Amino acid sequence: MTKAVPRLCVSSRTEMSMGKAFARKEGPAKFTLPIGAPVRPLPEGKAFGAKRVFNGKPAPQPHTGSDYAAPVGSPVLAAADGTVLIAKDLFFAGNAVFIDHGNGLVTMYFHLSRIEVEVGQEVTKGHTLGVVGSTGRSTGPHLFFGVRWHNSRIDPMFLLEDPGKIPSVTTRQRLRGILAQTIRPGRRESRDREANGD
Repeated sequence: MTKAVPRLCVSSRTEMSMGKAFARKEGPAKFTLPIGAPVRPLPEGKAFGAKRVFNGKPAPQPHTGSDYAAPVGSPVLAAADGTVLIAKDLFFAGNAVFIDHGNGLVTMYFHLSRIEVEVGQEVTKGHTLGVVGSTGRSTGPHLFFGVRWHNSRIDPMFLLEDPGKIPSVTTRQRLRGILAQTIRPGRRESRDREANGD
């Protein structure tokens, strides 16, 4: 008879594994933008930032990756060169692979039916990491693809497309934003009147 492991204990072990992976010292970048598709053909990604509900209660954080509906058994591919940080079954993520691509970029691949890499293994862009499945907390076969850059979760779409499409903020726009936040509306009007000689 197997002894049931309390959920808190399992979740804590998962968090400890992930904490160790993200506490690594940053190395030089092993990637260029755009990164490669994690599955081919790449269907439209869904759910990044969506609010989630577990057992009728709001989840503590929004969905932090994109879900790609792909047929069971489709190869899951490394988005760029890197080193495998985690390759194991995690409580919610199921069979999961995390890859460090240097310069603070980590990609995550969840719900795999099979993992085909090991921790510490060096992989190249397009290397097969495993296959699409429905392990962990999953409602059906798909690939969850997550990206952390300098420990911030970002929508993978921004790194999968031409980097020229990423909106940038010019110095002038940034300065206007700072000024708009520091000048209260009443003071702004009186300053405008003073500047116009009113």
